[in-house]
Amino acid sequence: MNVKQYVRPFVGKGFPGRQRAVLEILAQLGIPYSVFAYRHEREEHYNYVFTLGAKEPGILLCAHYDAYPGSPGANDDASGIAVLFALYQRLRRKRLSGKVTFALFDQEEIGCIGSTAYAAKKRFSAVVSLELVGMGDVVGLWPLSKLLQKQPFFRSVVSVMESMAIPYETAGDMPLFYADFTPFRARGIRDSFCMTMIPRKDVSLIREALKRPAVLRLRLETGIGLPVFFQHYHSTEDNLQVIQEAALARVVTVLDAAILKNSKL
Repeated sequence: MNVKQYVRPFVGKGFPGRQRAVLEILAQLGIPYSVFAYRHEREEHYNYVFTLGAKEPGILLCAHYDAYPGSPGANDDASGIAVLFALYQRLRRKRLSGKVTFALFDQEEIGCIGSTAYAAKKRFSAVVSLELVGMGDVVGLWPLSKLLQKQPFFRSVVSVMESMAIPYETAGDMPLFYADFTPFRARGIRDSFCMTMIPRKDVSLIREALKRPAVLRLRLETGIGLPVFFQHYHSTEDNLQVIQEAALARVVTVLDAAILKNSKL
């Protein structure tokens, strides 16, 4: 399956174009969906939701379709959307014992507004945000805690990667970063976290950078001394050329296997 094809319609588009891309791909793939509408600053906004399986409360997998102003928004976060579309197609052919909900949120870039509205109305057993999953060969899971390490779906994801010899890294609290799992964890869903892909050559540099948030903030502001991973983050360089099919496919493979493994627990 060519996952990258679902990144292309979003890249370089303004908000109306990205919203239109969501609707066009849903129609193209014949995916039934619902619209979760909410209001923010007197304007109506929309999250797009589609599901497989029936047994509640189920797992939520999410990405966001808005982009950072001025950025083409390929890795952040058209890559996450592409993985969700590809994963849905793979899972729709299988028998699932539990429900899997896929959500495409609006307004993540200004503070997870769309996911916060959704979290106030819905409950799930686990929530996974897909952020920056289009470049790299190492899976990153964050923010790690002792409590998260005990949670069923997180354990399924780790078990799958270890059985497949897929390299992964974990990181603890990351005060400079947030993602759409955040409002769900704030509402008590312990099995909630973010998945990111990281270039192997950047792992040690990123690990060191995260230990010194003030230095990392300065580097993000100036663009000096950044690992390759961060050079594309929230920049005009976040275009289709940075997206790697192998990275996208790896995330699809891991989540597919983890969902099937989790359903047997």
